[in-house]
Amino acid sequence: MQHRTWVEISTTAIKENITNYRKVLPKGVKIMAVVKANAYGHGRDICAGTAIKSGVDYLAVFTMEDAVILRKNNKSIPILVLKQIDVQDIKIAQNLNIDITISSLPVLKEVIKFNNKNISKKNLNIHLKIDSGLSRQGFLLDEVKNVVGLLNKNIKIKGLYTHFTGAESKKFNSYTQSQVQEFLIWAKAFEDIGYLPILHTSATSGPLLLNVLAFDMVRLGIGMYGLWPSSEIKNIMEKKLTLKPALSWKTVVSEVKTILPDTGVAYEASFITNKKTKIAVLPIGYWDGLPRSATNNIDVLIRGHRCRLLGRVMMNMCIVDVNNVPNVIPGDEVVIIGHQGKETISADEMAICAGTINYEIVTRINPEIPRIAIK
Repeated sequence: MQHRTWVEISTTAIKENITNYRKVLPKGVKIMAVVKANAYGHGRDICAGTAIKSGVDYLAVFTMEDAVILRKNNKSIPILVLKQIDVQDIKIAQNLNIDITISSLPVLKEVIKFNNKNISKKNLNIHLKIDSGLSRQGFLLDEVKNVVGLLNKNIKIKGLYTHFTGAESKKFNSYTQSQVQEFLIWAKAFEDIGYLPILHTSATSGPLLLNVLAFDMVRLGIGMYGLWPSSEIKNIMEKKLTLKPALSWKTVVSEVKTILPDTGVAYEASFITNKKTKIAVLPIGYWDGLPRSATNNIDVLIRGHRCRLLGRVMMNMCIVDVNNVPNVIPGDEVVIIGHQGKETISADEMAICAGTINYEIVTRINPEIPRIAIK
């Protein structure tokens, strides 16, 4: 049975992106491969396995559920859950050797209580999350004394980390530097009581604009998949760093017909033909992740030609203009994102057309759509 739509993931592209990114980092800096959100829509299991084979030092996911699944097939690599630990999951983390995030005093106290009761068993691997200015997860600066005062020799603080607000743009450099300074206060407080945790502050962007932001480890997310965090970063770095998009998204033509002038296309006649028009119906819509906001405003590739979407993106279907495509027939391959012939449609192009960012385009591709590993 043929898939009506599918995603192809180039494992070679992922490996090369990791290798190339490592070259721009200071020597000795570790890489944490971030495979949260189904590996940014690319397929968690494919991408985690590829990252491990490429020599990354860590994996990161957002949920304990993802960590448990990955641990079944990856026994030794450290895995960090970025979401603050739910108290009921502490024992799972201990049993499976999964690193946990703590970002609030009540949870820290619960974890310490658990640890004191289970002192003879293996240590929990704890990363403390610092809110240095994003106002999301994390301890605030005025909590530093309380946090440090709670720790004892039985508590293993493996990592200390934060997340930047706008490291992908130079206009936020001063804000980013202020976050660094706040983070360093925390690092010094831990050093003063004999803790030397792994320090990690940056996702893909940070070290590319400010090399000092690498610290001990970088959380490589969007860059691992061959996408740039921003056009500004791309313009600054593309001559020094080669990133190759790993994802191609495809479907097939399901029906071809010719309609007359003044014919309405899609719901609410959201496009009206002004001439006799040959159209192709594609079995893909917003359920699959095609942005409804891109109505009348995106192209797909059929037989190497750009074909404009006509009318509204529907739940399971959309319609494209194939007037200029010779011999198009049902079953022809259609590229939503990727290459065909001499043409390319990127996640960045689709994001611009949909009024969003490349992150959202790829992460919203429905996880039920098959991900197929290719070289």
